[in-house]
Amino acid sequence: MDKPPSRSGRLPELARRLRARGDAINGAVWFAAEEGGYPPLPLVGPTAAMTARAACLGAIPPEVAASLFAPIEPSNLMARLREAWQITTPGELLECRESAVIIWLERVLGGVPYDLEPTLGRLEAALDAAPTAAHPVFAALRALPRPHHPLARLQRAAEMIRERRGDSHRNAWAAAGLSPVEICVLTDAWRGLDLGAVTCTAMGWPRAAADEAARSLRERGWLSFDTITDAGRGMRELIESATDTGEGPVLDGLGRHADAVIIALDPWARAIVAAGAGPR
Repeated sequence: MDKPPSRSGRLPELARRLRARGDAINGAVWFAAEEGGYPPLPLVGPTAAMTARAACLGAIPPEVAASLFAPIEPSNLMARLREAWQITTPGELLECRESAVIIWLERVLGGVPYDLEPTLGRLEAALDAAPTAAHPVFAALRALPRPHHPLARLQRAAEMIRERRGDSHRNAWAAAGLSPVEICVLTDAWRGLDLGAVTCTAMGWPRAAADEAARSLRERGWLSFDTITDAGRGMRELIESATDTGEGPVLDGLGRHADAVIIALDPWARAIVAAGAGPR
């Protein structure tokens, strides 16, 4: 690439390919939690996975953590965080999760891939160089000590890709004047899903909140009944484009190696998805 990826005209393509692989590899933390939690802690399933996701922020008030993971219905996340911090600490939870994820990835990937180190080195250097301004969850992850085990480093890099994009996405839809439940409903419609399919299941919003969000989106002309309009699709695409722009610094850090790094991540991401740990 002669131009930096963020100015090459390929930014959306590269950003979304990197996101897809980061999401898939980071899915190992979710699947490990679903299989058996993070021993010896008595946390399993969504409580283990969701609270470990927020643990990089430390024991901040649950209300603050909920504001940063805003598409998730806040009372759901806050209740899980209060439960977790009565049992453990953020540091202990992160240590237990790391051990569980290493075991899970060793089984799924058959050990440490022989060609992992060059890819990890380039990816970590790009993530270390990316600015943290307006990306608090990404900044919190980067402030943690880097894991020693290469598979834990792989998961951490994938998580940093995911959370940096998540911070960019929150910034984009908030700037567009959408509430957390409205962006969930609009995204359901944009993906061609039934309204509430993800909003009310994975994100935990009650049906009444989703219905009220849909009413608000209809008033703006972004939904017609339960179908996204051209105006609504245009707005959602603008939000996604702004989210892609947030990935620009990471891709610029990868420079001419961007394609090679994304391609190298692909077989590991596919193996993890095949094991059942794809993005939910």
